[in-house]
Amino acid sequence: MESNIKSIQELENEFNKLDKSNSREYIKFYENNLESIHNIDIDKDEEHYNAKLRLDCEYGVSLVATGNRVHGAIVLEKAIQMFENAPNQDLKKVYSLPYFEQILWNYAYALSETNQLNRALPAFIKLNKHYSKENKYKSWVINIRNRRLKKFSKPLAPIALIWTILTFTLFQRFESITRFYLAIGLGIIVLFGVASEIYSVILKQKLNRIGNASQTDHPRPI
Repeated sequence: MESNIKSIQELENEFNKLDKSNSREYIKFYENNLESIHNIDIDKDEEHYNAKLRLDCEYGVSLVATGNRVHGAIVLEKAIQMFENAPNQDLKKVYSLPYFEQILWNYAYALSETNQLNRALPAFIKLNKHYSKENKYKSWVINIRNRRLKKFSKPLAPIALIWTILTFTLFQRFESITRFYLAIGLGIIVLFGVASEIYSVILKQKLNRIGNASQTDHPRPI
């Protein structure tokens, strides 16, 4: 049976008939036309490139909006790369587009919500750099830095407790030089823990100083 590959004009006509507020409807449209969309020749001309880009962007945003944030982040990451690497693209113009801001925001938000903090942080830093008015994204940068810190420092307290218990029990059997180095190890763990807590307090103070740019003030995925 011969594949029924639709043209970009046919896909656009179907897309324009959709209820734009219904993310699930768009997901169904995209997945029903998966073969046609994947077969769009983006090297043919700018029209085909932009058509594929728009369809992928809307799919990624719709996935994030309906709670499928892991898949949504994957789709949006590729879409962002397409945006930035488009032929004859001027990155300054890209970052001036409100639509691109929304794509980047949905991507960063999806990573944050799925605890992919090491990937979410650079995305929010990019948002804060290019869309810094009213500190819209600064609070997110600080919040994610604090979450990453907590993720690192959380195990330190129980490790230090166990280490302390062992110092007065099992470690007593070791030679004095060994106990000395083990004590230094415990001191390093405690030092890291204290430093982490101090830095966490500093981050929270920065977040409080931002005031009205709190995380809850930001839009949810479109």
